[in-house]
Amino acid sequence: MKVWIDAGHGGSASGAVNGSRMEKNDTLRLAKLVQAAFERCGVQTVMTRTSDVYLSLADRTNLENRSGCDLAVSLHRNSASADACGVEIWLHHAAPEAYVQWAQLVLKELQAVGISKNRGVKKGYIGDANADYAVNRDTKAPSMMIELGFISNAGDNRDYDAKLTQYAEAIVKGCCSWKGVAYQAPNGETPQGKTLYRVQVGAFQNRENAQRMQQQLQEKGYPAFITQS
Repeated sequence: MKVWIDAGHGGSASGAVNGSRMEKNDTLRLAKLVQAAFERCGVQTVMTRTSDVYLSLADRTNLENRSGCDLAVSLHRNSASADACGVEIWLHHAAPEAYVQWAQLVLKELQAVGISKNRGVKKGYIGDANADYAVNRDTKAPSMMIELGFISNAGDNRDYDAKLTQYAEAIVKGCCSWKGVAYQAPNGETPQGKTLYRVQVGAFQNRENAQRMQQQLQEKGYPAFITQS
């Protein structure tokens, strides 16, 4: 599986702002954690950006279209009045029921971590049910835009900072569940109630050799990951 991960905004496009806090920085922090979690599960990733740079919407979606991804996930923060709060996921206005189920799985995992409010799965564009956000309209893969809390809400910001790694894991869990990919918990932790049997393929003194073996295993569909001892 290959996933396109879009850290919303960047560079001169700060996104929503609350004091010194900028959406572009929050989304990049989350995107890097989501990338790491996916790759730990043996999933290839395509990042629109890994630093604070500006990319047009066309640059972002063209990258996804060229990459042949299986899923497209765009990460954002919401903004409104100070009392508005919660998480919502936006899909294409004509998204099939299967995509809705995917979004519901992700929301369920996020809610299990702890969010102020589940605002549900929404289709189209705010105020126009027949329009779409570019990240849903112009991507080929099944896509979603996650609005992970309101940057204008103090409680959502506290949750974002305290639970960011857990939120990233929740997004990956939901995506893996929908695609039937085994989720690999961080640091070798065993998911509650399950027994895992691990198989070690090899141990290498040279990291490049380890990465080469990891790539070969991933190309064959095995969720390979590298640990250091």
